[in-house]
This record gives sequence, structure tokens and C-alpha cells, in this order.
Amino acid sequence: MADKLFQVEQIRQWDATTISSAKLSSLDLMERAAAALCRCLNARFPKAKSILFVCGAGNNGGDGLAMARILANEGKTCTVWFSGRASSADAEVNRERLVGSDVSIVTSAPIDLKFDLIVDAILGSGLKAAPKGEAKEMIAFVNQCNCDVFSVDLPSGLPADGIPDWECVHTTITATIQSMKRAFMLDENEAFTGEVEVVDIGLDIAFEKEMSSDWLLTKKADFADVFKSRSKFSHKGFYGHLAIVGGSEGMVGAAMLSALAAMRSGAALTSVYTTESGVDAVHAYVPEAIVRVAGQGAIKVFPSPGKYTAYAVGPGLGTRVDTAKHFAAWLNAVDKPLIVDADALNILSQYKEWLDRLPKNTIMTPHPGEFDRLFGEHKSSLDRISTAMAEAKERKLIIVLKGAFTRIACPDGSLYFNPTGNPGMATAGSGDALTGIIGSLLAQRYDPKTAAIAGVWLHGRAGDLAAEEKGEIGLIARDLINYLPQAFR
Repeated sequence: MADKLFQVEQIRQWDATTISSAKLSSLDLMERAAAALCRCLNARFPKAKSILFVCGAGNNGGDGLAMARILANEGKTCTVWFSGRASSADAEVNRERLVGSDVSIVTSAPIDLKFDLIVDAILGSGLKAAPKGEAKEMIAFVNQCNCDVFSVDLPSGLPADGIPDWECVHTTITATIQSMKRAFMLDENEAFTGEVEVVDIGLDIAFEKEMSSDWLLTKKADFADVFKSRSKFSHKGFYGHLAIVGGSEGMVGAAMLSALAAMRSGAALTSVYTTESGVDAVHAYVPEAIVRVAGQGAIKVFPSPGKYTAYAVGPGLGTRVDTAKHFAAWLNAVDKPLIVDADALNILSQYKEWLDRLPKNTIMTPHPGEFDRLFGEHKSSLDRISTAMAEAKERKLIIVLKGAFTRIACPDGSLYFNPTGNPGMATAGSGDALTGIIGSLLAQRYDPKTAAIAGVWLHGRAGDLAAEEKGEIGLIARDLINYLPQAFR
């Protein structure tokens, strides 16, 4: 089951439920969290001996104060920047516990001291507005230091559910408590979060299972039983026939990459509808594929209904008026699962009324630019996500919004984020490969939602395997396609 990405209020309820069900005090839970955070810090920064804890007045600061005491008892040199009384009773107890300890407490920025590491415990998930006063000063100080930063739960200043328009801590490691936060899924927040590690503090498991969330983060275990095993007596008739329509003159490579990805993803048969000039190229590059002449210079012939188990339309399709008209007419006859990408999306953005012709559960795979051409300009990734969820639900479509943490918005209102993939996949043909993978799963009769979610995961996993061997720079679409069998395995 995918991990749930809870909103801030749900996380507060989770804490309260744990305190009640485990018969803990909130102070006990803070101590448990601090101990787990210290273990994470020691694993990540084993050589850090001199540590500055920059602590706010709330519970996030309380975690930092408790961490300073624990790590000082382990022999580290710990300095705490903290002034006045805490606004949280538990944080105040942890401040009092430092009195008379080996921890040095300063009440202003220690500008003359050098540290191996800074622990950012200024502000946590309770943030509701832009930081001000001392908290703002602390954030500015941390960002000016030439030092690794370990942030407790969230980089200070970052709202857990959204995007800030103010300065936040730029951290090295975010040790987020118990679960990933929604803010980590948003493009604009990358500059703040650094590498994120989830720190388990033993919050109530039953609550997590019972509490619902429409934002979900997939994981490897979700796919352990998804992919179908093959019978010894099966034959190619069992594993579907995908028709790919694309590869207009000068763009045949896009259709070729989709076809190769489809074959590598298990489709028994793949037919490519391409222009006459691309026939020999497809035969040479993917000899396993069947090639159909779909026009001269432009695509004008689309697959006949009844012959295929799924369709993929768009890679290198072109946007000529004659192609668009044939595409629109063909949409009225589509009888099997469909994925639309690239130029098919660009055609739909020019004739938006044709969106109504898409069959239910059609999969769309736009990148942000294509998405905005379809559904209007957006100011942020969060706005784009909101629109994707609304459009998917209203139109009964599956929208795969490509990028880091590729988002899959489904007709049932759920939104899945994908954790696999790497920046090396930001290269020509990567999206064409994804179209082939998802199309292949559709042809093998996986339901569209599963095909989209699992296809995106496999695409990213194959890219990660390729990058492990070849590195991210210079990675090309063919590399990730070649690793698809390993990703399945």
C-alpha cells in the first residue's frame, strides 16, 4: 500500500492518538523523537564533533534542545542558541534540563564560533505565516554559515503543505519525522529540502491505516504482486498487441523508442503506424515490430478498431491540420485502452473541445509545458496539481504529470507521486519510452490506473539502474529502455 502524505492537522492528530494509545506523555514522545533524530544525525554525520543547535521556542525547538542534551552525553561539543522561555511546555522542560549540563547556551548568534554541523530546530510543521523576529534572524544566520545543516522535520520556514514566498533554511539533510511531507513533492521547494530521510519514531500504526489521504507516495513493495507471472504454455496471443501511432517525417525516432520500450515491457506484438519515409528505420531499429504505412510526410491513417488490445498515440505524430482531423475522427471509434502523449496532446491543446472525445480512463502524459497548453497557465506546481486532480475527476481521465515525483491524478480523486527516477532522464526520448511502457501494460490488459502508476515506477526504476552504471550525465533514452528487464526483475 502506498504511503499516505498527510496534511499538517492529520499529523497533529497522529501525535495525539499515539500519546493516548501508548499511554505516553507528550514529553515522552518528544524524547523518543529526539533519540531517533540523534541516531539519524550520527549515521549521516559521524565525524561531526562540534554542533550548533539553533532552537526556536516551540516543539521543534524542544526536539533540538533534547537532541543537544543526548549528544552532549555522548561526548559531542554542543552549543545551543536559544533565548528566553519556550512557548511549549515540553520545550521549556528540555531547556531546564540543560541548566548545569555540558551544553553551552548562547542568546544571540555565535558569529565568532566554528562548528562542524548546524542543527536547524527553529520552526516545524506548525508554521502558519512568514517567519519574523528572532526566527527570521536565525534562518538568515543559518543560511549565511558555510556549514552542513541538519533540519529537524522540515527546513525552518517551509510550510508542510505548500510553497513559501519567503526565505527558508537551505538544508543539507532533512530528517522528517515519521512520514514524508507534502511540501517535499513540490518543485519550488527543492532548493530548501536537501536530501530527505524519514525518521521513524513509532507513531500509532492503526491510525495511519485508518486515516485517509488523497495524496499517496508509491514504493517498491506496492508492485510486488502487480506484475503477472507467465504460464509455461502461454503464447504471444496472451500478452497483447499495442498499436503506436507516430513518427511523422523527421520524428520517426520518437515512435521507434516507444516501440522498443513497449517490447522491452512485455507486449507480445507492437505495430507502428508511421510515414512511408520511416518504415525502413523502424524495421532496422526494432525488427520485432510490425510496421504500417500511415501516410506520406504526415500521419493520415489510424488503426482500425478491433485489431489491437491498446493504442498509444503521439510520439512524433506531428500537428498538421490533416493529421489532427484524422486523429479527431478516429477518437470517435476508439474501442480499447488509450494513452495520448506528445503531439497528440499538442493537437488537443489546439482543439480543446476534442478533449470531450477521449474515452473514459484514457491516460494522458503531459510535461508541465504541455499541461499548461491544455489547461491554462499555472503559477506553481501546487496549482498544476490541483488542476490535474480536478480535470482527472471531472473528465474521468488519468493524467500523468511528468517531472520529479511524477504525479498520477486518477478519476477517483487520488493522486500518486512516484519516487523513482533521476535528473539524467531529462533527455530526448525519455517521455517516448514512458509511452511505450504504459502502452505495453495496457496491451497486456492491466487496468489503466495500474498501468499508469506501475509504468511510471518502472520507467524511473530503469533510469535509476542505468544511472547507477553509467552516471546521470550522458544518459540517453535507450539506456533506460535497455534496463527495463532488470527493473521488472
